Formats: sequence, C-alpha cells, structure tokens
Amino acid sequence: NQSGPIIDARNNWWGSSDGPRDISTSTPTGSGDRVSVGVTYIPFLTAPPVEEENINPVIIIPGIMGSAYKNDQLVIDPILHTYDDLIATLVANGYVKGVDLFTFPYEWRDSNVFTADLLDDKIGEVKSICDCDKVDIVAHSMGGLVARYYIQSVDYDDDVDHLIFLGTPHKGSPKDYLTWEAGKFEQSLDGILTGLFFEAEALRNGYSTIFNYIHNRPISSVQELLPVFDYIKDDSTGILRTYPTNYPKNLFLENLNNGLPNLLFSGVEVVNIVGNSGENKTIDKIRVIPTDHAVFWEHGEPKGFGALIGDSGLERGAGDNTVSVQGSILNGVSSENVTSSHNKIPTVSENIIYKILTGNDSSTNIDTTPDLDVKMLLIQLLSPIDVVITDPDGKKIGKNFVNGTEYNEIPLAFYSGYQTEDEYITILNPLDGKYKIEVQGIDNGGEYGVLTSYITDEASVTEEISGLTNPGQVTTLNVEVDNDDPNTLNPERLVTSEVLLNDIIKAYELGWISDKKLKDKLLKKVEGIIKVEKKIEIIEEKLPDGRKKQKKIEKLEQKIDKKSAKALLVELKGYDRGKINEQAYNIIKEDLEWLINN
Repeated sequence: NQSGPIIDARNNWWGSSDGPRDISTSTPTGSGDRVSVGVTYIPFLTAPPVEEENINPVIIIPGIMGSAYKNDQLVIDPILHTYDDLIATLVANGYVKGVDLFTFPYEWRDSNVFTADLLDDKIGEVKSICDCDKVDIVAHSMGGLVARYYIQSVDYDDDVDHLIFLGTPHKGSPKDYLTWEAGKFEQSLDGILTGLFFEAEALRNGYSTIFNYIHNRPISSVQELLPVFDYIKDDSTGILRTYPTNYPKNLFLENLNNGLPNLLFSGVEVVNIVGNSGENKTIDKIRVIPTDHAVFWEHGEPKGFGALIGDSGLERGAGDNTVSVQGSILNGVSSENVTSSHNKIPTVSENIIYKILTGNDSSTNIDTTPDLDVKMLLIQLLSPIDVVITDPDGKKIGKNFVNGTEYNEIPLAFYSGYQTEDEYITILNPLDGKYKIEVQGIDNGGEYGVLTSYITDEASVTEEISGLTNPGQVTTLNVEVDNDDPNTLNPERLVTSEVLLNDIIKAYELGWISDKKLKDKLLKKVEGIIKVEKKIEIIEEKLPDGRKKQKKIEKLEQKIDKKSAKALLVELKGYDRGKINEQAYNIIKEDLEWLINN
C-alpha cells in the first residue's frame, strides 16, 4: 500500500520456514510463490516464536510472630522456620531471591493498618526492581489481613495479580480471646513460646503483667485477631452469645469484612487455602463463667481455665489447630482445603502455590521443617549481658567475645544478635546433654537475669538465674537437657573466687552494700578463704628415637578453704541489714554455698 505508512514486516513468523507468500501471484485459495528475497520481509522467523512466560515477582508475607529482629533488622521467621521450605521450593523451581522472590517481615505488634502502609511501600520497591506493573502475594495467617487491608484501601494501586491466603483468620481466631482478655495463651508450642516472649518483653519495658503490656503498649494486632462471629457460650445456660453483644469487639475485622467487595471486584485472582489438621484440636467455642478478677476476663473467664483436669472451658473442633473452620471463611471465595496444621500450611501447599503463580507443576518440593513432637530450648537475657552457647557436640551460637563476630554453628538455632535490647537464643530440638551458657557483662555491668525455658506442645519448664556482673566479666552457666524428662532442667551458675569478689564489688557500686568498711571486710574475708596450691603434673613425651621421657609441669591452683567459707557464711547472717540489703546478702550467700558444695 504505497499510499499508506511503511510497515516493518521483518522478524515475523509467516506460517512457513520459507517465509511469507507473494500476494501478487497468489491464487484465490491463498497459494502462491514464497518470497525469497526483499528487504521488506528479511530476516523472517523460520519457526513459530516461543512466547516467554511472564511471571510476576512474588512477595511472601508472614503471620503474627512470623518476623523477628536480628541485630535490629527484621527477618522472616528464623525461630520456627515456617517459610524456609516454601522459599527453598520456589528457588529450586526458578525464582531468584531479590529478583522475583521477596519477603516482607514486619513489626507484628503494630496495627495491621500501619503494616499495610508499609506493604504498599514494599510493593513499590519490588516493582521498581523488576520494572513491572504487578506482583503476586502469598500471605500466611495474619499476613493475609495485612494484604487484604492494602488491596481494599483507597491506597491500592492496582498492582497485585495473584493473592494466595494460607490459613488466614478472615473472621478471627477464638484462641486470641485468651490473650486479649487476660494475657494468657493456649498450651501449645506456639502459645507457650509467645507467652514467654511477651513475659520477657513486658519485664524489659516496665509492665507489671503481660495483660498490661498488650493493652498499654499497645499490641494492636492481638485485638485485631479477635473473632467477629459467635463463639462465647455462657456456662450456666449453655447458650451461645450473639456477636457483638457482650463480646470484646474487633472493629478492624468488622470494617475489613464490610469492605470485602473491594477485594472481590479488584481484579485480583484470589485463592483461599485452608488447613485442617484432622485432630479436632482447634479452639472453636469458649465456655465462660462470671469472674471476680478486677481487670482480667472482662467478658467471662473460661470455666476451669488452667486446671489439669477438664477442657479449661475451651471447646475444640475442626481447623488447623489455630484457625477454626468458621474463622477461615472468606465470603465470596471458595476454600481450597489441605491436610495440615497451621504452621505447616506453607510447606504442604508448595506445589499448589507454584502452580497458581506460574501455571506449571513444581519439579522440586522441599519439606525439611519438623511438624510433630517439636521441642525448643529458649534462652532469654535480661541485660546487661551478652551470651554464647556451646551444645553437647561443641557447636556454638551467640557472640564471639574475642572479636565481636557471631557464631552460628547449631542447625535450626537462632541468635537475635547482641546489637539489640531483646537478646535471646532459640534452639529447635535440642540434644540431650550439657549446654554451656557463657554470659559477658557489658556497658557498666550490674544485675542480670537469664531465663532458660524448655518448651514442647504439651508443657514448658522455665528457670531463672540472676547475678551481678562487671564489664567484660564472663560467667558460666550449665544447663542439662533431658528430652525424656524436661523437668530436670536445672541451670547452674558456676561460681569462682573471681565471681564472688566481683559480686561484692558490684553490690557496693549498686548501693546494695552501703558501708565501705563492710565491703572491704568482706573482700578481705573472701581473699582469706582462697588458698593457692602448687600442683605437679607428670606428662610423658615420646622422643624421636622412640624412647619415652617424663616431664614435670608445675601449676598453681586455687582452692577454697571450706571451713573458713562456712564460718563466713554464718557471720554473713549477722551483718546489719541497714548496711547490706537482702539482694546482696542472697547473692553472696549463694556464691559461698556453691563454693562449699562444689
């Protein structure tokens, strides 16, 4: 068409490896000569083009407690490793971290409304990296509520293609009632672990109870997980209350579900994957009685809660052991069911997720995370100390006191890092045997505490050891782990003469010993019970000619005069409590008793 614009017809597929037909000689049936020369068409494709698969980058959003700080930087679930397998599977099937595979760890204690704003920023960041218009989202548990809030809000930028929910409590989770109403937790690994973290955080931040910490910090996400359906039953009548009358309200979920059409008509491809453990262990209804607590259980106390016998007022049914069937329903979207507990859903659903994202089956599926009979050793620090732990096999995790680096030798263990106020270590499925815990005084030293917990799905044991430390002082604690009898957990602080002397000095610096003469007297008394003995060791050496030679080595060893130590222990009782308080007395007494007995 010489009167029209010139069209570049090169690099096209014309239905034949010989190129296009010469229209001027073609017959009515379309046959004709093939074009063999001519810049208009050459070069042309000699085979059909292979269409490149357009795969959006994917962002994985964890649930509550699914993010943790590592040296004040948020990382995705390094404690229970909920998402390790899913991420590894996506990588094994072609995704590349930082290119088209991203995670979105967040401060789960904050409101999901605030977190949704951060998700908006994260999506914008990913779009700039991939130079694309849309992303896919895989959201587990509460992370699904974060994604929903963003897409249903006025800030939504039409930039989500697929949204896959994994065990999301779209209508809330009844187990959350325990936490919001009284700062209590379900007797499970997740529940006990969460409770221990909350307890330590409440202490560090000056809150008298977990309840006060949740309500006054506030930890808004706890309130935003409360159910918006009928789940409280009055024990006296057996009648189920109608939400929201006499219920703790969840305005966040009420508003989110009222705005559900914004999600359903957003053009986003939504898939709701729901887990069912098959165990009927999921809290479904809560049977309550009136309470005489002044603050806790405002809307009723679960009957017999915490008792060793009975159901503690918690009626259980189908679900994933965290989210009940009713809580998982997303109106207008059919659920895709998988047999799985809550934290295992990301692993169990790997192939389903990959196929939704790419249209293909995954060639490799990775499943390494434990599900049944999980145990955990948790060590939490109350400053001012840093920590390193050596397991029974000699592997270490924690701070290298010599050069300031970190050890990370124990599989499935996590160290929060020492550049954080909330320093702790978790060890999944600990070995039987002795764990050596070494703590080093930092800053100005002072009073410290070490909480050691052994946790399973069925129970937990927590022991606390406290002491005094000076900057740079290293104190050793030994913990014996017996997985068959966790109640034998008994952390022991190893006391040396140096530890005892430092405890006296630090107690004086803290004002626990107010009289300098008494401090000096105690130091002199302690120095008097320390005896230095010469010990000779005979070492046999093998000479180059095969003969053996004995070599004597002299060593100086400190010994404790136990008789003098017992006398000091008796004398300690008579000291004026106006000059030495109970805290100093108890620490020095414990030090002396340990030296006498060991």
